[in-house]
Amino acid sequence: MSTSPLVSIITPCFNAAGTIRDTIESVLGQTYPNIEYIVIDGGSSDGTVDIIREYEPRFRDRMRWVSEPDGGIYDAMNKGIRMARGEIIGTINADDWYERDAVERIVAVATGTTGSFIITGRVCICDLHGKKLYHQDACADVAGNVKRFMPVWQAATFVSKAAYDKAGLFDTSFKISADYDFVFRAVLAGVEFIVSDADVSNMRFGGVSAVGVGNDNLRATEDNRVRRKNGLPYYAAFRLLVDLAMNRYRRIKRRLFGRFFVMKRIELE
Repeated sequence: MSTSPLVSIITPCFNAAGTIRDTIESVLGQTYPNIEYIVIDGGSSDGTVDIIREYEPRFRDRMRWVSEPDGGIYDAMNKGIRMARGEIIGTINADDWYERDAVERIVAVATGTTGSFIITGRVCICDLHGKKLYHQDACADVAGNVKRFMPVWQAATFVSKAAYDKAGLFDTSFKISADYDFVFRAVLAGVEFIVSDADVSNMRFGGVSAVGVGNDNLRATEDNRVRRKNGLPYYAAFRLLVDLAMNRYRRIKRRLFGRFFVMKRIELE
């Protein structure tokens, strides 16, 4: 890996006028200069496209975007990955945002690496208004834990183009677990995972995989399908029962004590 590789950042979005400015500003304000920005809009009707157009001149020739109907967030990500020219690719959703030096720190970790790799760092979980609640470290042992749960945070993860070439793109048959499936396939394909302690991104507590009765069970069901797809049929059946039982337990806690009772609160530094 060269010392100043081109980094492609992809934002999939749909009707995100209320939050996408934070995302775009965080990319525009990065301390690392060699970035191309790709926005894949799903045909928004709420003013999102107007905001994208507003920022386009500020990126000069470093921004490309499309607005058209798509098959969901993972289809949009796949479009962006196919368009990307960078050696390293990051994806940041339209309700999340990067720390100002996130890309610079990721590139520093990547410098000198060879072959296919995925670098994952630390996220800060925020409420819907952007108030920081707690930090979440990256999983130290991705390969050792991938069969149990999704071990990385997508918004704090950067993937080499070579890793996508090796493991493939996102499986769009999944609604919320295609990122887990991709990480599982990358582990099986021998992609190197590098865990960084860098603060990379901020995630609003919401979005496609937000906590909720429906999404809890959909996540458990799709995670079960990921495990079966990737060669763990018996463990998948066991884990599905465990996950559904835990979802029921968490729903009771939320009903009694509120949704934030289940969060592990970590004092912000």
